[in-house]
This record gives sequence, C-alpha cells and structure tokens, in this order.
Amino acid sequence: GWWSVAPFSPELGVARARISKISAGPLSSTLAVMRETDAVRAADTLDRLRLRAREVSAVAPVLFAQRQDGTVSPEPVADLMPFRMFCSCHRIRLMPAVSLDYESGADPRSLVRIISEHRLPGLVLLTRVMPPPEWFEEATALLERTSADLVVMVSKQALLPAEPDPDEDAADSRIRDLGAVEVREIQRGSVLLHPTQDEWTVPPLPFRDWPAFSPADETASPRIVVLPFVDPE
Repeated sequence: GWWSVAPFSPELGVARARISKISAGPLSSTLAVMRETDAVRAADTLDRLRLRAREVSAVAPVLFAQRQDGTVSPEPVADLMPFRMFCSCHRIRLMPAVSLDYESGADPRSLVRIISEHRLPGLVLLTRVMPPPEWFEEATALLERTSADLVVMVSKQALLPAEPDPDEDAADSRIRDLGAVEVREIQRGSVLLHPTQDEWTVPPLPFRDWPAFSPADETASPRIVVLPFVDPE
C-alpha cells in the first residue's frame, strides 16, 4: 500500500531524510483459517495470530455451516464480535469461511445474503470440488451488486475437521498431509489474491510452519495458514 517518510525537527527547515535504498515487490496474500466456536479458545487463537497480524491479509474463521439438506445456515455458529474487533484493530479483512460438509455446492444467493445481512467484506467457501463455470457466472453477477469478495478454496479433505485433533502435533501432521489446495477468487470488488492468475494451487501451512517474513520471499502466490483446532483437554 501507500507509505511515506516524514522526518521531523522542531526547528523549521532542519529536518532532512535521505533514502539510500528502496525494495518493493508483490507480497503474498495470507489467509488465516481457524475453527473455534468457544469464545475463550477463539480469544486464545487470536492472541497467537496477533504476533503475526501485520502479515495477515484476511482472517477466515469457520463460522457458517451447511445443513444436511445442503442449504447454508444464515446465522454464524459462534459470535462474530471477537473476530470483528480483532480485524478492525489490525485493519485486516474478516472473511468468515463457509464449510460445505455435506454437499460440494452452495446457492450463491444464500452466500450473498449472508454477506449483506452481516455486513461482511467477503466470504471463503471451503469445498471438496471446484464449482462449475455456471456457478461462478451466477455468483459473479450477484456479487456485482456489492463490493464484497468471494474466495473458493478446494481441498479433498477438510482443512479443519468438525471434531478437534487430539493435540497440536497431530493437527500439524494432518495439515501437512492434505496436499495442495486450489484457490480461486471471483475477481470483483476489492480483490484479495493477485490477479495474475485465475486460480492458484498452494499447500496449506500449519501455523507453526509459517516462516518468518523475509523480503526475499516476495511473491504473488497466496498463503493459506491453518491455525490448529485441538481438543482442549
């Protein structure tokens, strides 16, 4: 984004700055995916993420679920407020995830309705099969009435299962074994992913495997960071 240098001196005309080097390039868009429905555990997870908040583009807690009949419940499974406050404080997009646990498709109208009713900047759709072209055409037409963003993330196995893993080591191991996920964004409104490609294929990263930022890592490829969902006992 935009940046500036502002040297200051209380004495008029004295403050000066010399820029000796500038390095700039595309930074990876990072989506942090988490599944916490308990308020205390959600707070703990967000506290862990807070240390890397400057490197996060969007937070995607799994807050909307699919019913057994294939429809998506319009109400979140947990309170949105802790996530809203975190994202507002750190100027990060809140893009809750919709987990399609029963069928691989979801009515685009229901997704746009969720975005509108909860005043969200967008959603992340977690599914096992990439929707067909006609689904994207319908979703694109509906999103044009809003400024919202919609990202579809395809993984043959769930990034975050409905039941927690026994511990963080088990969670990290399961995430590493998932293989690459396909990520596609409907490029309308304020896009999140770099528009040089329509679709990306990237491996999900356990939170503990997320490397520290280095300017040498400048890339357009997005990152999917998964925070562990473990048994509190």
